[in-house]
Amino acid sequence: MFLSRIKPEPGFVVSQLTERANAGDAYAQHQLLWQLFATHKNRGFLFRYEQSAQGLCYYVLSSSEPEQDVAGISLSCKPFMPKLSAGDVLAYNLRANPTRMLKAEKMGKRGPRVDVLMHAKHLAREAGESSDKVEALQYQAARDWLSSAHRQEAMGVEFISEPEVTEYQQHQVRKASNGKSNRGLIQFSSVNFQGLLRVVEPSRFIDSLNQGIGRAKSMGCGLMMIRRAN
Repeated sequence: MFLSRIKPEPGFVVSQLTERANAGDAYAQHQLLWQLFATHKNRGFLFRYEQSAQGLCYYVLSSSEPEQDVAGISLSCKPFMPKLSAGDVLAYNLRANPTRMLKAEKMGKRGPRVDVLMHAKHLAREAGESSDKVEALQYQAARDWLSSAHRQEAMGVEFISEPEVTEYQQHQVRKASNGKSNRGLIQFSSVNFQGLLRVVEPSRFIDSLNQGIGRAKSMGCGLMMIRRAN
């Protein structure tokens, strides 16, 4: 695997696609980064978009190295091969799309998949909760989604403390470039988490990092950034 930091410059694919990507359109961002793997058979990757005072950049985790000779970008890339042992404590930062399946009303049927935060909002409003309480319940639902016993076991980690929610956004993006039709409308939530975790099963955790956490991975979710805790 390779971890890259990609910083577009003004001359990089100047088009409506670039404008949409720079404005935070997750679908356009994925299509833009896709061009860096044009000659690769395996073009799958995870990515994360960041906007700061220094400008915008993308962090990309991929199974193959991005093209290095694309004009108009600054790209730094290094192999991603973390050496982890059971008991290691890591700080993490994750942007994820929390969803879950509800129980089916009928036996033998699959229940619907719901957005965890919007479902919590619906239940809280049905219960007559105040606006402040509704938001608190949404954030708690997000924390519960990430720190569930099932997810910790699947990831091969133990969360040392309850995950902290630092940002929550609702997104609406369209595949259609003219933006005039609801055809191809994609709606999803993203939540930024941070905190500390302890590695339990190193190989399982590395597999989870490489595969991404949760859904909406092509929309900039699922890439967990890690570092050694101080």
